[in-house]
Amino acid sequence: MTTILDILTGGRTIIAVRRQWTQHEGARDASDQRVHPQDGAACAWCAHGALMRASGLPAHHPLVTEVRRLLDEACMALFGATAAEVNDGPRVDGVSPRVQVLAGYDRAIARARAEMAEAA
Repeated sequence: MTTILDILTGGRTIIAVRRQWTQHEGARDASDQRVHPQDGAACAWCAHGALMRASGLPAHHPLVTEVRRLLDEACMALFGATAAEVNDGPRVDGVSPRVQVLAGYDRAIARARAEMAEAA
């Protein structure tokens, strides 16, 4: 069974590779055209698109919705903006949006791990 932690770590792994990250679309193909995040031609994803790709689930599946909420809350706490706003935003103090999104992922992953430990 796929877990929140699986999806978060999978999404982070995807966009940790610079060439696999994009802005302003959920996913893009090698021709820089918009594609669905789960399309086999996709080769770059935004913050939320990477979650969809990692999950393999529909965008409105309850698990995907929960993971997006956790990532958005993490980005709000760090940057005062949702993951999508951070992803599509400019550099801030010389830090690229991708690096900011990765920090949001790290915070969300830490929270998911803590919640799993509490539940155990």
